[in-house]
Amino acid sequence: MQNLPYTERIIGRNIIRLDRVSSTNDFLKDYVAKFKPHSSGTAILAVDQFQGRGQRDNCWFSEPGKNIICSIHLMPNFISANQQFPLNIGISLGIAKYLQAKCQKTVKIKWPNDIYIENKKVAGILIENTIRGSHISQSIVGIGINVNQTIFHESISAHSTSLKLANNQPEDYPLTDLIEGLFTALNTAYLDLKTKDPAELLQAYNKLLFRRAESSTFQIGDSLQKGVIEEVCADGKLCVILGAQRQKFQFKEISLLLED
Repeated sequence: MQNLPYTERIIGRNIIRLDRVSSTNDFLKDYVAKFKPHSSGTAILAVDQFQGRGQRDNCWFSEPGKNIICSIHLMPNFISANQQFPLNIGISLGIAKYLQAKCQKTVKIKWPNDIYIENKKVAGILIENTIRGSHISQSIVGIGINVNQTIFHESISAHSTSLKLANNQPEDYPLTDLIEGLFTALNTAYLDLKTKDPAELLQAYNKLLFRRAESSTFQIGDSLQKGVIEEVCADGKLCVILGAQRQKFQFKEISLLLED
């Protein structure tokens, strides 16, 4: 890690590198259950993940050796069980800000847990929390970032990109350097969750919100409706203006449809 004293090094304290794994999240959950680490920071890095998962039970397709595929173990017991979204905010901001520093195009956060470069997905996040009492006792944070991949599965190719494609970079990026920088950025973002005003972090998140204040098409149940994203609220719900009404939606209650 760079520019962080040892006492503040959280993410990446212990790094386990795997050539091939079905799911980094599942591997890390098994590892934590077996070895019961007493502090946050263990990270699993994989060259190839052949059963990667995203939200909504979607698959995560990744070309072996081309991208960042990792899962991180955290113990954020300072986050309330009934207000879990701040962890999502912190992780999303950390990734988005880091990629923006590396990218010539605009980076946005697509609620609830994707990162986009302009209108194409570059990264996905899958957070699995364990609750104990009134707080989160453990989080497994899965992160996939398209770095050097240039060809994508036909089912996602229209709306997928990578850092290499976005920057029109002829050579592959060195993944080791990017991982080190990413972990440093995530360390900072995680520490911000402990020290900064939650309202300030939510405001920063909303400033980067994908398609905010733009007319969009949403699938709500079986119907398609036109609306405008207003913001994400403190409870993690998406606030959308539909007609003359302001409505709030939980994850899986609404889907933003992308145009080809």
